[in-house]
Amino acid sequence: MSESSSRRHEERELLRRRIVRACYLAGGNGLTVELLREYTRTPAGKPGVAEIEEHVDYLVGKSFIAPVDKKISPVLKAWKITAEGRDYAEAEGLDE
Repeated sequence: MSESSSRRHEERELLRRRIVRACYLAGGNGLTVELLREYTRTPAGKPGVAEIEEHVDYLVGKSFIAPVDKKISPVLKAWKITAEGRDYAEAEGLDE
């Protein structure tokens, strides 16, 4: 694996961990794409919408986060932490 490929994989993992942490800290409250962009900001800036959505889909597939069933404004998608996601966050020290 090349150095740039390895770095890209590390960056993807770090963003996924930041998404899980943000959802963990939000408790049962759902976070929208825009909120996730804010909470995963780095000194280099905010991730793009498509990038957040890609990682959200991955984390939903892993059962770490789940969509929030919204009665009002269902078009504004939001996600929250699952029990499996909480376990992962706590085991990885993301709860601090």
